[in-house]
Amino acid sequence: SAMVVFQGADLDSATEGCVDAIWMNQGQVCCAGSRLLVQESIAPLLLAKLRRRLTTLRLGNSMDKCVDMAAIHTPAQLEKITRYVELGRAEGAQIDQAPGAPDVAGCKGGSFFPATLITGLQTASRL
Repeated sequence: SAMVVFQGADLDSATEGCVDAIWMNQGQVCCAGSRLLVQESIAPLLLAKLRRRLTTLRLGNSMDKCVDMAAIHTPAQLEKITRYVELGRAEGAQIDQAPGAPDVAGCKGGSFFPATLITGLQTASRL
């Protein structure tokens, strides 16, 4: 599912909308906003806001309402995500990630993957 942001949008609200759409559920729901289409004139500003927001995401136990992002459902899904991010890197994408996987109290051994923003892909990209 794509999120679309045009020039007239409140970019702070759009940034939080992106966080909620994709990272809140680790992208593991059928309606996750896994694509972002942005009007060119505002793309640099919105992407800068998203990159800054990556650094402040709170990772942890999904039962904690203060958490922005929890663990991936299974180790197999974590492995698949890792492969896709590496595919994007191999295709020349810019990969921005939140600080590394946390050592979350009560979540030892959880399949955490840092929130990731992938930009600069070509239309024909496999990703």
